[in-house]
Amino acid sequence: MKFTKLVNSIRNTHSELYLAAAKAVNQSLTVRNWLIGLSIVEFEQQGEDRAKYGEKLLSDLALSIKIKGLSETNLKLCRQFYIAYPNILATIKTMFENKGYLISQTVSDQLQNVNFENDIYQK
Repeated sequence: MKFTKLVNSIRNTHSELYLAAAKAVNQSLTVRNWLIGLSIVEFEQQGEDRAKYGEKLLSDLALSIKIKGLSETNLKLCRQFYIAYPNILATIKTMFENKGYLISQTVSDQLQNVNFENDIYQK
């Protein structure tokens, strides 16, 4: 293999996989934002603190979760995203199920579907 061919092969491999990774991250962040918006809307509509909706729910939430990139403004955008596209749940469920994930209430719900018999454990 010529050196130039090796360089081009590595560049092409990097470019293709870098783009695939970026696409996967973008899809995951889109799903995350929609699900966060869903959670906020459901809380506002059925939660005990409904009065906070107009006051400071999102600012309190942003301060409590302390996650970079999920400021009060970002949480508002997540809520708006869910409100604008409330019917994409089926698409999100299909996407997660195709990747082996399940949308459920708890991690223990997801573990019920894991087959531990064939897993390899390090002792």
